[in-house]
Amino acid sequence: MNSYTLIHIVHIAIIGGFLLYVGIAEKNTPVWAFRALFVTGIVVSLYHSYLYYKQGEELATRVFHAFLVAPLLIWVGVLQQDASHEAFRFVLMAAFASIGYHAYALIRYS
Repeated sequence: MNSYTLIHIVHIAIIGGFLLYVGIAEKNTPVWAFRALFVTGIVVSLYHSYLYYKQGEELATRVFHAFLVAPLLIWVGVLQQDASHEAFRFVLMAAFASIGYHAYALIRYS
């Protein structure tokens, strides 16, 4: 199994599943899950910003994660139950995008 296959599987099973849970549960999401969203957002932002700075490649992937996904996760993680219904809809959209894109890539490129 190469590293890209592992990335696709993790995004489908773990990340997509977790975002799907938060997007559906909305204000009923437990506090630990909001904290996990916040920490994940910080890590995603730092990781993808660093990779772009260090390698300067895959611009679309880096920008998408650092400027769209990470701020969304941080925002919902900070606001927790006070986040708007629309913010949770965006989390749900991120879940579907993660699962859909990575399932497609896993089938197409692996």
